[in-house]
Amino acid sequence: KLPKGERVIEQEGTKPSRTTATREIYGPDGALIDTETWTTSYKGETRIIAIGTKPPDAATPTQGKKKKKKADAADESATSPASPTP
Repeated sequence: KLPKGERVIEQEGTKPSRTTATREIYGPDGALIDTETWTTSYKGETRIIAIGTKPPDAATPTQGKKKKKKADAADESATSPASPTP
């Protein structure tokens, strides 16, 4: 439905990301006993862009449309209900 060449972002994407968590375990005397590290990665989301391919509209032809003639306008006023006069 978009005109040719026009672009609209339908959905923003996201970058991939990575996070790391570290757990350090200390003993009762305060000495470091163990360290564990976890890393998690997340895929990014794809950006969706709509690109128009619709050709430009041609001049709309006026065929099939008739101009109202004065006679047609007079006929309408004769058939429309008259408002009561006070």
